[in-house]
Amino acid sequence: DSEVLKQIGDKKRLQKLHMRFTSKSGQTNKSSRKLHIDQKGPSTNSNITLPEKSFPGHQEFFSIFLRAGDSYKFNVHLKHRLAQIITEMTAVNETKGLCEHMAKTQMLAKFLGMLVFSPNWNLFSGNDTADLTGDNMDINLPPINIKQCIEGAWVQSRLVIVIPWVVQFLGMMKWDDISVKSQYYIDIFTVLWSINHYCLPYQIKQHSYHQTNMIRVSLQLGTLFHDIVGLAPAQNLPILAFPTRKSDVSPDPPNLVPFDDIPLWFSKPFLFPSIPYLKDLCE
Repeated sequence: DSEVLKQIGDKKRLQKLHMRFTSKSGQTNKSSRKLHIDQKGPSTNSNITLPEKSFPGHQEFFSIFLRAGDSYKFNVHLKHRLAQIITEMTAVNETKGLCEHMAKTQMLAKFLGMLVFSPNWNLFSGNDTADLTGDNMDINLPPINIKQCIEGAWVQSRLVIVIPWVVQFLGMMKWDDISVKSQYYIDIFTVLWSINHYCLPYQIKQHSYHQTNMIRVSLQLGTLFHDIVGLAPAQNLPILAFPTRKSDVSPDPPNLVPFDDIPLWFSKPFLFPSIPYLKDLCE
């Protein structure tokens, strides 16, 4: 003990110790590495993204806690509470602090997606889902009407608010080979595919900032179809007919701001995580 006290009393030794604990290089030892849930076995493809990789930083603790706890009653209660908060946050009307507000909404939607889809994560592989039909599929429906939210966002000109969290929610389906083939979610993908079609630059005839907002929405949807649905299957989805939106028509309900039709600026720290390929395009 006396030897330890002597070392602590040495200023230089204390500074070195402080640097070891605070420097990034000192955080690479085994004791400080992030805890990951063991998978069924080693992956044959090192490029496959694991579910827990979707929860960086402090989010990882909560994702591990929820999966390790595996409490049906708690998870049902949490799903309904998350759905309620997301619905309330989707009604945002202020542009001040919008990036932070939307980032929180996306994070909540991601956890909701984890609770909804994780029971089916990695249950099947390869062609094991080929024989699954609507009659024998075991899917969990979210406690929020996703399709209705999307269609309402189109009518109210608020796609730029709703689509980001919807993409985060559906992104948790990446490891669920069952839900992605269910008619419930195919209908949602069809609505999103149609919206993506109308958001493409050559389809937009409004002013420039509306075009910028819609391009941002299209990039987010493009990532979803690339990672979850697949570009080839997406091409087989029909294009639905949507009512024409006019910026001079008041939204319903009238107290909601039509964010799609006003100039919005988003920071790079917000855009890069929500549109993974955007950073590469900017460099």
